[in-house]
Amino acid sequence: MAKKNNQNELSKKHIAHSERVRRQQRWVIIGISAFAALVILVLGFGVFDQNYLQGERAVARVGDEKVTVSEFRNQTQLARLANVQQFNYSQQIMEAALQLNDFESYLQAMYDLQRIQSQMSDANEFALNYLNAMIDDALIRKEAGNFDPAIVVSDAEVDESLQRLFNYFPNGTPTAEPTVTLWVTPTFSRTQVAILGPTKTALPTATLDLTLVPSITPTQAPTSAQPPTATPAVTLGPLGTPTAYTQEGYQVNFQKYLEILAPYGVKESDLREYWKTQLLRQKVFDVLTADVASVADQVWARHILVASEEEAAKVISRLTSGEDFTALAEEVSIDPGTKSIGGDLGWFPKGIMVTEFEDAAFSMGIGETSQAVKSAMGYHIIQVLGREERPLSSRYLSIAKQKIYTDWITNLRSGTTITIDDLWKEYVPTEPIVEMPAQ
Repeated sequence: MAKKNNQNELSKKHIAHSERVRRQQRWVIIGISAFAALVILVLGFGVFDQNYLQGERAVARVGDEKVTVSEFRNQTQLARLANVQQFNYSQQIMEAALQLNDFESYLQAMYDLQRIQSQMSDANEFALNYLNAMIDDALIRKEAGNFDPAIVVSDAEVDESLQRLFNYFPNGTPTAEPTVTLWVTPTFSRTQVAILGPTKTALPTATLDLTLVPSITPTQAPTSAQPPTATPAVTLGPLGTPTAYTQEGYQVNFQKYLEILAPYGVKESDLREYWKTQLLRQKVFDVLTADVASVADQVWARHILVASEEEAAKVISRLTSGEDFTALAEEVSIDPGTKSIGGDLGWFPKGIMVTEFEDAAFSMGIGETSQAVKSAMGYHIIQVLGREERPLSSRYLSIAKQKIYTDWITNLRSGTTITIDDLWKEYVPTEPIVEMPAQ
């Protein structure tokens, strides 16, 4: 009987031990499962934080609207790609011009290459400039609805713009724009003939940058943390000759292009948003500048630029003694762009030259020579050769429109609370880069 009781005791102890082991195993499993779940949760949160929460942080605030990290990163990357593409296209133009001995086109293409390289040489500066452009875009979106009729960009317009990038025109190739009628220069007056002599036949254009707003190509990024002054059209996409092909062919090419953008983290939605912004800018620009006059009061002048007031006094004395203005300009002017052509600045309207120069030129009569006029560039001796109402050149008309656009943006900025967070510096794209070709 005692032996049976001992067996029962052993059996009970064994059962109790087994139960404890099972409980311990269960708690171990629960602990491992909880730890695994915690790891998955942490990793999942990290992915969520990386892909969404961080992307939603603000690099800038424009009133109650924010520019997010993801918007800034993706749109700045696209702007960088656009500049690289324009760089490559200009390089092709330069190489073709060299083969054709087209020196003027070669120099223009070389200038474009140097300009784009300069803009992209500092990745942080390029990114900050584009961030300011995005701030302007936020202001434009707020204000566009105040125009009558309200300015909007439809998905169909974005589709059409993307198709145009690939030279796909489902409704037929657009008709070429009519050429501009050239302005015929009036016959020189007796006063002008007396000043210039009877052999004067051309009106060379100045290259000295006296203008308040220099000529800017559409793809140029702003060069400071200020509102951009460029016409707001931007080129991004394949460049080439128009080719007739199908919707299916266009889609194949478009998908190939998205594959090129993918390594830079750019998706189709980013590309569409980029173009929607460009189209909205252009619509606002067109409305703001629709009434800009194409004819303006203009002065034709030439000048001699020297570094000091003493040198200017000597030049004036020599002119008073009867020396030739053209010869003096070639001898002493420090303006490299006009000294070889007698200091000729061509025709220009108001609002183009620096204030001191413009005030003097527009206050003088034809044939009159100024005293020394000081500006940031030095001392000018100005001679007015003509004044009349004339059509604006395409460059000056563009500058006049850009000034209206810039003034409007500046006014919007002044009435809005704008803050920029240094967070943007952590998300600056640095690729791709550009390299100047051997000259």
